[in-house]
Amino acid sequence: MEDIYITDKLNKFKSRKTSNSNYYNKIKTTDDFKMKNRLNSKLYYEKNKEYINAKNLCNYYIKNDKLEEFMSKHNDKYNILFLNN
Repeated sequence: MEDIYITDKLNKFKSRKTSNSNYYNKIKTTDDFKMKNRLNSKLYYEKNKEYINAKNLCNYYIKNDKLEEFMSKHNDKYNILFLNN
C-alpha cells in the first residue's frame, strides 16, 4: 500500500515538474515575459539597493579576512545587514 502511494506521489511530482518546465521554457522567450522580468528586476534592485550594496561590501571584507575593519569603517552598513533583519 505504501509503495503504491509513494510511486503515485512521485509520478504526480514528475508530471507537474515537466509541465511547469515546459511552460517556463515556452514562455521565457516571449517579449512580454522579458519586459515584465526586467521591470521586476529593476524594481527589486531599487527597493533593495542599499542592502545589496552593503552585502557586497561585507562579502569583500569577509573574503579578505577584514570583518573587524568593515564593522568599524562601515557601521551603518553593518547595522543594515545584521541588526535590521
